[in-house]
Amino acid sequence: MKVTVTGIKGIRLNEYSVGGEVVFKKDSSSFVGDVIKAYINGIEVGVVASSTAMTIPGTKKSKDIYNDLPDNFVGTITDVKEIVSMVKVPVLVVELELDGAKTASTKSTSEKQFTLKITGSKSKYPGKLKVIDDFKKGATIYVAFELDEENVICKYNGEASGILSNITNSETSPKEEVELFKEILIQNAGKNVIEGKVISSQVASYIVSVSVSEKTIEESKAAFSKKAILSVREPLIKMGYDEETLNDIETYLLDNGFDVNDIKDIFSTYKQYNDEVKSLIPQKPERLFADKDKVMLYDSYAAIAEGLHIICSGEKGTGKNVFVETWAWILQRPLYSISINRETDKMDLLGSQVIEPQRVDENDENSEYYSKVVFRKEVLIQAMENGGIINIDEINFADPGITGLLHSVGDDRRELFVPNYGLVKADKNFLMIATMNVGYQGTNELNEALSDRFVDIVFENNDSIREILELNCPFANKTYISQADKLYQQIIQTVRDGDSSLDDSCVTVRGFIQALKMSKRIPLKRALTRCIADKAKDMEYRENLLQLIDTFIK
Repeated sequence: MKVTVTGIKGIRLNEYSVGGEVVFKKDSSSFVGDVIKAYINGIEVGVVASSTAMTIPGTKKSKDIYNDLPDNFVGTITDVKEIVSMVKVPVLVVELELDGAKTASTKSTSEKQFTLKITGSKSKYPGKLKVIDDFKKGATIYVAFELDEENVICKYNGEASGILSNITNSETSPKEEVELFKEILIQNAGKNVIEGKVISSQVASYIVSVSVSEKTIEESKAAFSKKAILSVREPLIKMGYDEETLNDIETYLLDNGFDVNDIKDIFSTYKQYNDEVKSLIPQKPERLFADKDKVMLYDSYAAIAEGLHIICSGEKGTGKNVFVETWAWILQRPLYSISINRETDKMDLLGSQVIEPQRVDENDENSEYYSKVVFRKEVLIQAMENGGIINIDEINFADPGITGLLHSVGDDRRELFVPNYGLVKADKNFLMIATMNVGYQGTNELNEALSDRFVDIVFENNDSIREILELNCPFANKTYISQADKLYQQIIQTVRDGDSSLDDSCVTVRGFIQALKMSKRIPLKRALTRCIADKAKDMEYRENLLQLIDTFIK
């Protein structure tokens, strides 16, 4: 059996060679559900791909094999390839060894090796020369690490014998790992003594290898992250941001491959809004976007961080709106939404002049009214001025005259002249996220000028909605979920095959969710009739859906 391994942020999988060993460890505690993590030389390098888009043909997806695998197992790299997902992404093809002849060692997944250089003057650290001399004589030397203010000191037989060097080279751990090791010592101060084995020496320095448990490292990473982000978080809490919300966002981002600097950068964009605008910032969604391959969220962040806008395309129910809501929650920005249809015009996006009654004296409740012409702003202007996110749902239903408004907004100008109102310049936090279902009846192809102003995020088609149903209907009967999923699969397959008995309008993930919720009080077949078949406006389609419901729901 072969699998595809996709890398996590900061790991270059194309630097690994065919024949190398990969250790796998199942993890069911992730925000995104069950994942299989991959380790090389004790370092986490990626996960087993779970989507078709990120899976090399001939290899298995993690969601299809997760329940059939042991908690720990190993494999051998058989190929290093590239997948094109906006950019070229290197992946590993790994042959799993599941015949019992080879299993993952505890050390491979539970410990990490640090290789550290120890220096220092002879006068200040007299034990250093003893370490070097004893090592040259063939003795096995262990040194203990202690914190001395901001420095890390080595002791040999209780005597100061050197200081941890911040200068790294090809023989030692990189600088960020040295900083992590310091944090580990801080977190373990007064608890456990951390020792290392001397593995080489020079005239005035020596190299020490230290093994630290993955549990200790994860605890230290978490503490290091919180400390690094603290300087940004404290002002936000004083501004009125909820500490629990910040904790949830930080945890979610860390779990999806974002590092401390990314989170600090995101938090630094937070700003104060008045109460009316603040009420438009979404609460934590019931269902956060599940990025199983840890690619889509970070790729979209790479665009957002540079002030670029995003367009999401894919079939209904693939998570586009969940993606938008998740980003509005992460960025803590007000979310303005407009669903485009054939009747949408410029005024729906911009606003218009209206006549409103005004008091002659605003401070006098008994003052007389007079009529005043004012400009009432709509979602696009509100989002631009307030630094919010505008979700333009089904953008490809818009008339070209409407989408033409977005050209100057979406490029480097980030501005728009509005008749009867004036020039609107977008706040630095303004972001457009458009969504569309490709190929639906009545849609228009986006012109090249508009399309070029967005970064495309393509959502993989749903072959199954079991996970979506389980997340949205956690108390639903498991048999009902299974039957509903099989019915969905038959409907979607019929549509994809071009069978004239059904079309895209018959595909509704929300309808299945509604039916499962209603099934607490009425039979599932009746609920699906109301929420699936009765949604069809074409009577022939309705009859065909009723036949499928009757076939699959017992």
